Amino acid sequence: MKFGGTSETKPRPGEMTGFVGEGVEMQGEIAFKDTLRVDGKVRAKISSEGELVIGPTGDVEGEITVAAVTVSGRLRGTLRVKERLEVHGGGRVEGDILLGRPGLIVHDGGVVEAQIQMGTIKEEAAERPGAAGARKGSAVEVV
Repeated sequence: MKFGGTSETKPRPGEMTGFVGEGVEMQGEIAFKDTLRVDGKVRAKISSEGELVIGPTGDVEGEITVAAVTVSGRLRGTLRVKERLEVHGGGRVEGDILLGRPGLIVHDGGVVEAQIQMGTIKEEAAERPGAAGARKGSAVEVV
């Protein structure tokens, strides 16, 4: 892909189309397609129909609404995930988590300190403070 011009090939669905490198700090609002990898420090409102990947040196804080998240670094805030949240060893998630379906995977060494609600994400519930709570009978996979 050329920078500053047109691309001869378009990214395939699921392909990484954005990268925040180690040593980079960002604040504000971020919207992206496909996959964004963060190895730097981000304080933002993040929204996408794609996947957010937080690398081992990544540190993300904010209000995040995405289809899927993979965490090897640190994530803090309110997280709305439609499909899957995967926390690898060394990864840490803190805050409120609303999952569109039971798709939480925590690998050995991964840490989740959060209130978790699994099932359909309802807009009114997502906007109420303290709306996220543990729901009995939800599926969690610990590997």
